[in-house]
Amino acid sequence: MSISKKRRNELKYICLAYPEKVKQIQEFAYINGASFGQGGDNVKTDILEKKVIKLIELKKQVEAIEQTAIEIFGGDYYKKAMNNICKNMSFHRLGLHMSEKTFYRRKTLFFERLDEKI
Repeated sequence: MSISKKRRNELKYICLAYPEKVKQIQEFAYINGASFGQGGDNVKTDILEKKVIKLIELKKQVEAIEQTAIEIFGGDYYKKAMNNICKNMSFHRLGLHMSEKTFYRRKTLFFERLDEKI
């Protein structure tokens, strides 16, 4: 199944934001002082609820990117492939033991599978 160029670009930018998403997840891990339904402080609850919804969406995207990279590139290569997919590092700097053609075929498959998950 092939995806449109626009959808591929959308997925590409989601992947390029991966490092930022991981950082946001780590920052959200320190949410504290939450109060659900205590007193009349619904503003604090609403803010926390929005943060939790955002955290869930970020985690879903990060996990989808990581799992898809593992599926397509394998346990040995996925971290190196992520440098290209999520940090725009040149194929030639990745140090992969596969041809450039094979890598880009797998990268195309990566975006097709990621499209199914996100």
